[in-house]
Formats: sequence, structure tokens, C-alpha cells
Amino acid sequence: MSLKDGYYYLFYKFYKLAKISPSVFPSDFVAMFIICALEPLALLSIRLYSAMLVSENEELKFYSLQVVVPLTGIFFLKYFFFLKDDMWKKKVKQFDKLASRTNLIGSWIVFAIIIFIIINLVVSCYLLGRKNGIY
Repeated sequence: MSLKDGYYYLFYKFYKLAKISPSVFPSDFVAMFIICALEPLALLSIRLYSAMLVSENEELKFYSLQVVVPLTGIFFLKYFFFLKDDMWKKKVKQFDKLASRTNLIGSWIVFAIIIFIIINLVVSCYLLGRKNGIY
């Protein structure tokens, strides 16, 4: 499976989860929103690690290039992968045909990715706070 297909599979699992849970929003919107929330968290943890390693003490402002450029990149990726030509609909049909065991393994991988991102963010915040004398 290519990286692009893995990205579509991540979307697929969130799409299926959103279809099961009651919501006033469409399932594709919820899935894209979850991915749009996870990616900045992953980028923030990388930024915190780099700030800790380089010993930067500058303040991270929301309207700085360090924030705007990655967020813009994330939204262009979402447009390219999901909104541009509705390729995600074909991928959802393709992933629906996978064996149940393959989908179960994929679910565990997606769960591990989410846990990894959250733990990584918490650890990076803790380490940076500890380095700066907050903890």
C-alpha cells in the first residue's frame, strides 16, 4: 500500500466511524475534520521537539509563517486528496471490499497512529516545560 493509499485508508476509517455515530454533519466532513485536527497536533509536537533541541525561546504566534505555511499545506493536501475530484468515494468503495481481517488490522493501525500523535504531543509539551523550568 502506498503512502497515498494509507492516507485514504485513514480517511476511510474515520468516514466509517462517522457514519456509525449520530451527527448533523456529513460523514465525509467529519472524517476530514478529524484528519485536519490530527495533522496540526502532529506538526505542533514536531515543532516543540525542534524548539527543545535547538534551544529556541521565541514565542509561537498563530499568524507567523511557522504556523500559516504548514496549515496552508495541510488544507491544500485536503483539497488535492478529497475535494478536487471526489477520489475518496472510489477509495471508500475499494476499501469496503477488503476482507474483515484486513480491516480489523487497519483499524488497529489507525488507532495506534492516533494514540502515537496524542502521546507524542503530551511528551513534547512535558519535555519542553521541564526544560524551561515549568515542571
